[in-house]
Amino acid sequence: MAGGTRWRMAAIICLSIGLVTAVAAEQKPPRPSAEAPVAISEDVAHLLELGKLLMGQNNPAYAAAPEPLTFEKRNDAGKQALRTLQTVVKRSPQFAQGWLWLGIALTETLEYTKDAPKGRPLVTNVTLTDGIEAFHRAYQYDAVNEDCVKYYGDALIEYRRDFDGAIQLWSQYLPVAHTDLQRVMALVQTSRAYLNKAYFGKGKLRAGEVKRCYQRACDCTQQAAKLCPNAQDVKEMQSLLENNRKTLIGN
Repeated sequence: MAGGTRWRMAAIICLSIGLVTAVAAEQKPPRPSAEAPVAISEDVAHLLELGKLLMGQNNPAYAAAPEPLTFEKRNDAGKQALRTLQTVVKRSPQFAQGWLWLGIALTETLEYTKDAPKGRPLVTNVTLTDGIEAFHRAYQYDAVNEDCVKYYGDALIEYRRDFDGAIQLWSQYLPVAHTDLQRVMALVQTSRAYLNKAYFGKGKLRAGEVKRCYQRACDCTQQAAKLCPNAQDVKEMQSLLENNRKTLIGN
C-alpha cells in the first residue's frame, strides 16, 4: 500500500484522543481463512484507485509521490475520497480493500488551514466509530490480508483499548503468516498488546496479572528476535520493554 501501512509500532501509550467511548460493543475477530478474492467490476476497481489517489492528495502519507497542492484542493480531495470510497463499498459490499480504504478515509483525512498548514486530523466520534467498523469489515472479508489485520489491530489497541481482542487477532494471524517478516510483525504486535494491557491495567489488575502480561510481551519479543534480531520493530519493542520494566514489575 503506497505510503499507507502506518501501524504504530512506537506506541505503548495508545492514542488518547478522547473518542474511545464512542465505539460500539466488542466484536470478536473471526478465525482467519484464505478465501477466493471477491470479484469486482472494472468500474469499482477504477473507483478504488481514484479514492486512493484522492486520499493521497489529502494526506501525503498515502501518496505515491508528494504533490504541491493548495489547502483548498487538499481539503476537497479528502471529501471526494470519502464519497468515492463510500460508493465502492456500496457497489461491492464484500470487497475488503474498499472497506479498508474507507476506514483510512474516515480516520486519516486531514484538514488544512493557515493555522494548520501541514494538516490536522479531521475526525469526530461518528467518523471514528464508522472507521473502526470499516476496518472490522475489511478484516472480516479478508482476515489473512496483512493490511486488513494491521489496521484493525491498530483500531483495537489505539481507539478501543481492547487489548485482549488485539492479542486474539494477532495470535490467529500468526499461524497463517507466510513469511518471517509477517511472523515478526504478528509477534511484535502481540507483544505491544500485552504491554499496553499491563501498562493501562496497572492499578486495576492484580499485580500478578500485570507481571504475567509483561512477561508474555517479553516472550513474544524474544520469539520475534530469533526470527529477525536486527529488525527495527524488534529493537523498538525491546527498548519499550526495558524502559517499562521497573514501572510494571518493580525490578
